[in-house]
Amino acid sequence: MEQELEHKNNSYFTIPLYFVLTLWVVKWVEYKFGFNFALLGVKPQSIEGLKGIIFSPLIHGDTVHLFNNTVPLFLLTMAIFYFYKKIAWRVILIS
Repeated sequence: MEQELEHKNNSYFTIPLYFVLTLWVVKWVEYKFGFNFALLGVKPQSIEGLKGIIFSPLIHGDTVHLFNNTVPLFLLTMAIFYFYKKIAWRVILIS
């Protein structure tokens, strides 16, 4: 029983942590290797701009923008996995 409880506590904390770490790693790669991921953003009225629907959540203008998105992303994702464990992945994918 105690092991099951520990697993539940870790999952609602670690999954949001992985999401946040992914954003920071993408930003680090952009800075470290001189990439400009803004090219992967949404471009209105163009077919090639549709890839931005998938990639735009990973793109941030600067570290202040990234930090301002990190706290809400972590807290709200943690809340989704804590309160709505059964449908959390569906909610994340549809969002």
